[in-house]
Amino acid sequence: MIAQADGAAAAAGQRPASAAAALRTIGDTGRKALEQMRRLLGVLREDARAPQTDAAFAPQPGTGQLGALVDQVARVGVPAHLSVDGAQRALPATVDVTVYRVAQEALTNVLKHAGTVTRVDVVLRYGRDAVELVVSDDGRGPAAVNGRGHGLFGMRERVDLHDGTLTVGARESGGFAVRAAIPIGRVAE
Repeated sequence: MIAQADGAAAAAGQRPASAAAALRTIGDTGRKALEQMRRLLGVLREDARAPQTDAAFAPQPGTGQLGALVDQVARVGVPAHLSVDGAQRALPATVDVTVYRVAQEALTNVLKHAGTVTRVDVVLRYGRDAVELVVSDDGRGPAAVNGRGHGLFGMRERVDLHDGTLTVGARESGGFAVRAAIPIGRVAE
């Protein structure tokens, strides 16, 4: 939400439509966050008095929601595209949500730090024994680290939990890239 607010503030003067879209995204994201918090509190309370709905037990987002995530970024005015390579298959639940969260954080960083961007590519690759996510942009490259955020650290922690690798940094052709590779077990031939 903070990234969207920063993006809206930056776009307000020159791109009012993008700023308005970012503000709508903030509202949607806030409502979802409150719903998740209420669900968590309901689970933690032994005497949960609030009525539970099917939505309260909805699964965490995963690779199946990457298209919607990329579309959300595109609606804010950043030309983002998703491509999927390899034979799609079900991933372990924790890997599935990790891939989504890494993509979400990488796209948030594009909105916050990349400046003027003409293209953002999100590539999901299913390999024989690993899944790989690459989020790359052609923006201004790495921003100075101000020490206040935990985005890259959080991505690394998530990927490390699965014995995966995370590579982040400037691209030779300009811009920035985040690459996560997570082992998922070998696919039978």
